[in-house]
Parts: sequence; structure tokens; C-alpha cells
Amino acid sequence: MKPISLTIAGLHSFREKQTIDFQSLCEGGVFGIFGPTGSGKSTILDAITLALFGSVERAPNHTQGIMNHAENELFVSFTFELENATCTKRYTVERSFKRSDEWRLKSGICRLIEVGAETVVLADKLTEVNKAIEQLLGLTMKDFTRAVVLPQGKFAEFLSLKGAERRQMLQRLFHLEPYGDKLNKKLKEKLAAISNELNEVIAEKTGLGDASEEALERAKQELETLWDLLQKRKAELHDMEVTMERTKQLWAWQREKEELEAELARLASEESHIRLLENRKERAEQAERMWPYLEQYEEARRFVINAEEKQKELQKKLVQAKELYEKAMHRYERIRQEKAASEPHLLAKKEQLTQAKQLAAQIHALETELNEMRKQIHLLEEEERKKLVEWQEAAKLYERGLEKQQMLKAELQKYAASIEQKEVVERAYDEKQQIERITDALQDIQQRLAQKQKAQQQANKEREKRRQRAETAKEKLHVLFQKIEKVYHSVCERQWQLEKRLYRYEQQLEQEREKAEQAKTAEMAAILARQLRQGEPCPVCGSCEHPNPYVYEHNNVSSGKIAILEQQVKQGQTYMQVLHTLKAQLEQLAQFIGNEWTFQRFDVSKLKVEEDIDIAVEVKALQQDCLQLKEALQQALQKWRDAESSQQAIEQELRLLEKDVQELQTEREYRFNEYNQLEASWREKYT
Repeated sequence: MKPISLTIAGLHSFREKQTIDFQSLCEGGVFGIFGPTGSGKSTILDAITLALFGSVERAPNHTQGIMNHAENELFVSFTFELENATCTKRYTVERSFKRSDEWRLKSGICRLIEVGAETVVLADKLTEVNKAIEQLLGLTMKDFTRAVVLPQGKFAEFLSLKGAERRQMLQRLFHLEPYGDKLNKKLKEKLAAISNELNEVIAEKTGLGDASEEALERAKQELETLWDLLQKRKAELHDMEVTMERTKQLWAWQREKEELEAELARLASEESHIRLLENRKERAEQAERMWPYLEQYEEARRFVINAEEKQKELQKKLVQAKELYEKAMHRYERIRQEKAASEPHLLAKKEQLTQAKQLAAQIHALETELNEMRKQIHLLEEEERKKLVEWQEAAKLYERGLEKQQMLKAELQKYAASIEQKEVVERAYDEKQQIERITDALQDIQQRLAQKQKAQQQANKEREKRRQRAETAKEKLHVLFQKIEKVYHSVCERQWQLEKRLYRYEQQLEQEREKAEQAKTAEMAAILARQLRQGEPCPVCGSCEHPNPYVYEHNNVSSGKIAILEQQVKQGQTYMQVLHTLKAQLEQLAQFIGNEWTFQRFDVSKLKVEEDIDIAVEVKALQQDCLQLKEALQQALQKWRDAESSQQAIEQELRLLEKDVQELQTEREYRFNEYNQLEASWREKYT
């Protein structure tokens, strides 16, 4: 096995999609993979075993915990070559997994593809792919991880294998099972045969009884006497067999002579009947040659009858059309006269309507302008009211400030002479400063709260935009799903049409082959007829008279037409395989979308199918449509994932903003209560 390329996405430290090109690495000969601990060296070997056998040797339950924690999908693809004495073939195995829970995975796409002039899907189910890989490599997963790819800690296990396990693994590795099994079978059979012979010898020895030299000598003498008698009887039997064979031959010849005489007598009696049948055969052949012309005559006669009937119908329609034309001309003349009479009045009315339309447009423009001016006046009045309210509030504050200033001056004069009063003033000043600091803190909290609320409003708008983008992406997926269904039904229709066309081609090919075979037989009969000579026996029937020798009429049976039909059948079978592959790919795409969402099905009744098509162009067009749909689906899925992730991010930001707003509102309420308490306490103490 020669590795070509490896693609990994979502496995251990390989979070993003990475492709390793082994061909470029092998250009310099032997290459090594180096890196610190945890950089992913062993993950490359895990990816190869996961792609080939669907499991990782060092993972719990072979798949637990192998997916990157930040990903929800895992994909591996491994391309390799296998070489034998005749050719080199390239294969690609692809597997994808989805997260079932925190540790466990479930299998998604799984297929084995033969890469060549045409891409062929050899297997697309989990068990079928595993069986096909073991048949191609001739190794189980344990053998593969012991002999080809040795993960961490497995080399010592390979060295410590017991004799039987190591022998079995090497037999599977080098395909030696047939030789070992055959050798064991031969040894067992030979051992059983020797054991049987030994038992027979022991049984014969037991059955012989006395085995002394005198008994053996007597047995030898008896054997020689019997042997001479046997040879004499064999000679007599041979002589009798020779005599019997000669007698049998004479008897067979006599029987054959009688049968031939009886056959000659029968043929002589049936000669007139045979002549009659030959005449009938000639008339039947003439009738058969005339039958196509008779069929053409009957077809032409039926065509003439149909044409006469159609002519009569067309004449009737022509008469009806003339009547309708005359009625239409009368009606046209009447309408034209009415138009000429009412046209001046209508033109004047049209001019009035045009002027009215212009006046209506001017009125609408003036009304729009008037509404805009009213809105501006209303805004100015509102602004004027706000300014008036602000001015009144400022005037009140100014009056209160003056009153407070006078009050403070009076208090300052009252307490100027007293030290206790001075301390009270200082305490009042300090408490007032604390109240002002709380006021500044309230203003700062209010500003931050306003900023957070503004950010919250903007985040809500952004969330709505991102939600719309996610809905747009989902709608795009819906459209792609319907397109996939449409292309799938088109593939099914083309497959059905191709099956009908293949059946028609095969029928035509069978007919042409039968014609060619008949022409060949007729030509051979004509050659035999030309070689017949009067008075010489026919090699077929043995007759010496040849009154009506066969005459060959050459038929144009083109071998080129048979070749064209065979080529069409072969191309049709190739296109049928391509359509099967396209159906499998489209089913996988539809299943991939259908597992995540439920969309409305495409209405097949609206699909129009053309009958007269170029199947080669249609197959290429369907292949292009399938590739475009696959690329568009990947892009749409990426956009939907991006929209979903951005929507989740903005949702998280909104939650944080809501939390900040709640905290600021709580703090503002706390500061406001503190301000009210201090303000009330200060007024109670110092006013």
C-alpha cells in the first residue's frame, strides 16, 4: 500500500482542515515526522487507521474522546494506491463523525471510492466499507496496527506475540493461508492413509493365522498353480472377446444395412411429398419477399384514406373560417364607424383628463409641502415650550440660589462670633461636600447607565440584523434543498429514459445479430449449392439429383451497424453507472440537510421532462449541477454557521449589557436613597 494524501479535520489537535501530501514528501526518499509531545505526530497514524477501519487503537471503545472539544464534526479522508502484477489502482476512503455527547460519536458519511478515469463508489455503508478495506488490504485492524502502522507502545506487543498469533498474522500479511492450509490438509490425509494401511496390515496378519516356513512354501506352490490356471483362463477369455467383438461388428453392420434399406424405401415413397413441400417452400419464400410490399401498399392505402378524411375536415373548417372571417369583417366595419363618430369627443375628454391629472399632481405636491411646513411649525412650538420650561426651571433655581446665599450669609453672620457655631458650620460644610460627591457619583452612574442602555439598543438592532442573516442563510439552504430534489428527480427521469433507450438498443442489436447469423447460414448454403455436381451425392442429404439448388440473395447486413449498436450499449451502461453515482451523492447531500432541518418538499408535478435529448450532454450537465450544488451547499452551510455563531456572540453581549444595566440601576437607586437621607438629615440639622 502506497499512501498518496491524508485530510484531517476535528481530530485531536487538528481542529481545522489539514491535508498531507505524501507524494511530495516521498520525492526525496525516506522522510520522518518530528515534533514535541502533543503536536499531533501519533494523530496522523490515528487518522489513517480511523479512515481505513473506522476506529482508533489507543482510544477507549476505539472512538471515544478523539474529537476536538471545540468542534462538533470530525472528517478524515485517505487516498492510497495498491499495486499488483497487472496494474496499479488508486482508492479514496472518506469517513465523517458527529458528536453524540461529550465523549461518544456517531458515524456520518462513510464511503470507499475507486479513483480512475471514472470515479466509482465501491461501498457507501459502514459494514460494507470495512469488509471492502479488509479484502483490499488482506489485513484486519489488529494486523494493520501490528505490522504496517505501529502506534505508541505497540512495537513491544508485536515482538511479544506468541508463536501461533505471530504465524497467523504473518500468514494473513503475506497471503500464505492457502499454502499452510493445503500443507496441513495433505499431511493429515497422508497420516490417515498410513494409519489405515497399518491397521489393514495388522488385520491381515491376524487373519493369516499360521505363518511358518512350511505353510508359506505350500502357499507359494498353490499360488503358482493358481497363477498358471489364471493365465490360461485369461487367454481363453481374450480369444472369446475377440470372437465376440467380430460377431458384434457383423451384427451391427447387418442392422445398419437393414435400417438404410428401410430409410431408402421410405424416402422413395415420400419423394413426391418432398417435391410438393419444396414447391410450397418456394411459394412461401416468394410470398415472404412480397409481404413488405403488401404492407407498404396497405399502409399507403390507409394513409390516403386518412388524408382524404383530413382534407374533408379541413374543407369544413375552411368554410367555417370564411364565415367567421366575414362576420369579423362586418363587426370590424361597424366598430370602425362607431370609433370615427366618437373619436373627437373622446379626444377632448382625454385632454380634460390629462389637465385634471396634472392639477391633481400639483395639489398633491402642495399638500405634501403644507404637511412638511406644519410638522416644522409643530417641532418649533415643541422646542419653544421646552426652552420656556428650561428657562422657568433655571429662574427658580436662580431664586433658590439667591435665597440660599442670603440664608447662608445670615447664618454666617449669626455664627461668626461663636466657636461652636463655627464647628457646626464646618460640619455642615463637610456633610454638604459629601452630598455633592454623592450627586457627582449619581451623575456619573447616570451617564454610564445611558451609555450602557444606548449600547444595549445598538446590540438589539445588531441582533435583529444577525437573526435576519441567519434566516436568509436558512432560506438559502431551503432553496438548495429544493434544487437538490429537482436535480435528483431529473437524474431519476434520465435514468428511466436511459433504461428504455438501452432496452431498445439491445433489442435492435439482437435483431441485427440474428440477421447476420441468418445471412451467414444462407451464404454457407449458397456455397454448398454452388459446389454440387449432377450425379454426385449431396454431403447433407446424400441425394444425387439436384433439381432446385439454393440461390443466395445477398442482404446488406452491415457489421458496422452492429459495432455502432454495441458502442451505444456500452456508452449507455457507462452513463447508467454515472447516474447511479450522482443519485448516491445527491441522496447524501439531501440527507445531510434533512438531518438538521425539515423543509417543504419540491412539487415533482411541476417538473417538465424532455423526451428527445442528448443523453451525453444531459449526464455532463447533471454532473456539473451536482458539483455546483455541493459547492453552494458548503458555502451556505458556512454562512449559516457564521451567522449562528455571531448571533450567539451578540446574545452573550446582550446578557452582559443587561447585567451591567441592572447593576447600575441598583447602584443608582442605592446612591439616590443615600442622597435623600443625607439631604434630609442635613436640612433637619442645619435649616
